Amino acid sequence: MRVALVKNIQTLWLTLFLALFLVAAGRARAGEELRFAVLYSLDGSERSMSESMEKGIRFALGELNRTGGVDGKRLEAVWVDYAGDLDRLREETLALVADPTILAIVGPIRSREVSIFSPEEYDQLEIPTILPFATMHDLLKGSRFRVRLAHSDQRQAEAAVAYSLAALDITRPALVWTKGSVSTSSFSNAVGKLFADSGITPSIDYAFPSDDAINDEAEQKKFFTACQEADVEMVYLNHVPSYLIEFFRGAGRFGLKAKFFGTENMDTWDVWMGSGNIINEACFISASQAEGENRVSLRITDFYNRTGEEIDGYSFLGYDAVSVLAESIKQGGADRLAIRDAMHQLQDLLLASGKVDIGEDGESSRDAYVLQITETEDGFFEPQAVGRYSTDKTLELLTPDLNSGWD
Repeated sequence: MRVALVKNIQTLWLTLFLALFLVAAGRARAGEELRFAVLYSLDGSERSMSESMEKGIRFALGELNRTGGVDGKRLEAVWVDYAGDLDRLREETLALVADPTILAIVGPIRSREVSIFSPEEYDQLEIPTILPFATMHDLLKGSRFRVRLAHSDQRQAEAAVAYSLAALDITRPALVWTKGSVSTSSFSNAVGKLFADSGITPSIDYAFPSDDAINDEAEQKKFFTACQEADVEMVYLNHVPSYLIEFFRGAGRFGLKAKFFGTENMDTWDVWMGSGNIINEACFISASQAEGENRVSLRITDFYNRTGEEIDGYSFLGYDAVSVLAESIKQGGADRLAIRDAMHQLQDLLLASGKVDIGEDGESSRDAYVLQITETEDGFFEPQAVGRYSTDKTLELLTPDLNSGWD
């Protein structure tokens, strides 16, 4: 009897041990972490972009680590808020480079911040870096340690002008940019050149003296009055969401008749719902796949719909940054140089923003979508896919589907 009892206890403990082992095997093991840093800013004009990106990164990490992490190890983020201070950003970056436990960096947010290191200077730091948003066309310049997830300004301009000519028959465009802003001028210059190549000279090429001036009422009046006098049809601009919202509101107050064509910076709920009726029929280029069959983006959207939180294109690109890093570690190993080599060779990787190839030049190759904002019957503003600009530079016009789930 006693022998049987002992055997039963031993069997019970063995069963319990096996159960715990199987549970542990399905999860990333605590204490065995792979660390990367997120450079973002919760102050100033980058705040809304940073907060949206953070949602996508946290969702991706939770999903990844619940299902085994990367080769059984947890992937963990070290959050570094540089508070919009470029000197602090430089110091924080160098400190992360000096920390051997940091395998890679995601960020910073804007082209201006990325540009504090030249590509040649940054490559000497030898830390793989994923740029979710920075769009300035020549920002990478052959860098071996940086990859970009968003479309470059040049590619966004190509898609915008192609759609404007094919679907909107634009002949009187206006360009807006701000002095000293590398990203706003990069997009504006590209749009202007593409129109010129098609025999169209922009009616207005307007430079605001600073970022803050774009929301100054007197400066706005000058620009919007010029647009009205030139009978401008479409205004092309690239700026961060916080500036765009106030700029659009100003356009509404001055009764601007022209519509707007923007970049991935308009791919945010704050812009759609905070700009007023002037945003109706505006177009922008999206970093995300607009087709409903993308199971990754649908999974993220479904989760946040259930939580009641809003997400946007920045959230998807934050998610994608984690996916790119995780896949690079799986293919190359937990070593900075190995991650660098692997992330420049990723092919046919399904991300929230669609299937992506990342080449030796660090650019993400995928279709760009043209979205048009439409006011719904219940007073909301939702973007609908109206064009697909493929990687071979051909444009396909799409029929908007108000039931597509693209919101």
